[in-house]
Amino acid sequence: MDRTEFLAELKEKMLAEGADSLVQENLSYYDRYITEQCEGGKTEQQVLEELGSPSLIARSILEAAGYEVDGIPDRNPGEQAGWSQSEDPFRMYETGGEGGSRRTYSEQKPVGMRTAVLVLLLVLLFLILLLAGLFWLLSPILIPVLIVALIVRLLGGRRD
Repeated sequence: MDRTEFLAELKEKMLAEGADSLVQENLSYYDRYITEQCEGGKTEQQVLEELGSPSLIARSILEAAGYEVDGIPDRNPGEQAGWSQSEDPFRMYETGGEGGSRRTYSEQKPVGMRTAVLVLLLVLLFLILLLAGLFWLLSPILIPVLIVALIVRLLGGRRD
């Protein structure tokens, strides 16, 4: 099997399930991958052997996208039961099939959200360390001033 046959079989398996929207992106990805590996010193045959069966790869891609891989072309899984496929990373797919339906939840959080939380935590840590450092630097001055203020307050309260 060569690159052309590999990509053709991958395309055929994905189209058989009605995954037209996934075909071009994945074919481009695997074509680039094979090219990069060959440029890295491997032969095309070695790369294809490492990748394995295009049928198994197609099945993995389809299942990850919510398709029910059964040889029957599906519509977009997000449209089958009235669920809309939005850009929401927590979207839900519902696919019909024999014996009922199956729901799959995407659990990936967007990278931007993780980054924002990490940045927020780092900023909070920086502020805490900054305040602690200021207190540490000013403590030789603040502690005597506070003690004098306490003594003045105590003595001032006794005059009454």
